[in-house]
Amino acid sequence: MPRYDIGKSQEDLSVQTVRQERTGWRDEALSQRHRKWGWDCPAVDIDFLMLEYDQGKAKALVEYKHENAKPQDPKHPSYKAMKDLADRAQIPFFAVRYAGDFSWWRVHPLNDYAHKFLPKACQMTEVGYVTLLYTIRGRPVPGEVVGFTSQRQFPTEADSELQDDAWLEGIKIAPFR
Repeated sequence: MPRYDIGKSQEDLSVQTVRQERTGWRDEALSQRHRKWGWDCPAVDIDFLMLEYDQGKAKALVEYKHENAKPQDPKHPSYKAMKDLADRAQIPFFAVRYAGDFSWWRVHPLNDYAHKFLPKACQMTEVGYVTLLYTIRGRPVPGEVVGFTSQRQFPTEADSELQDDAWLEGIKIAPFR
């Protein structure tokens, strides 16, 4: 594994790379060690928990899972702990399952703060999901971001059983601070 020497020039550093993160590569030993500390010292090795923030302030906690991942269980103690963290920070907490091609996002609000933005779980397009993230921040979605996403803004009638972006139309949401 390459090591960086503070004395090297910027040109020397640019040719060296750090290995890409792989499941269990860097922290498997710590995870295994922590398990030896006993049943009454629980911890969770979070796969893809993201803190959504704006201008240095936490705005939401999101637990992401790929469509092929094991099902999420909001009653599991690890989810209860993440919900407790979000509640204490007074920010929304969502569990989100997404398609590998980013064509759909199943969003589940897991605390009262999240329910203020999304009253019930729904599946939405990428634009719908990105709009939710910007709404949580109290910001409009830039046009160039909408153009970059994988789906059109609103689903067609043929998609109505799969997509639920209706929450976007006519809803008035105060910015969360």
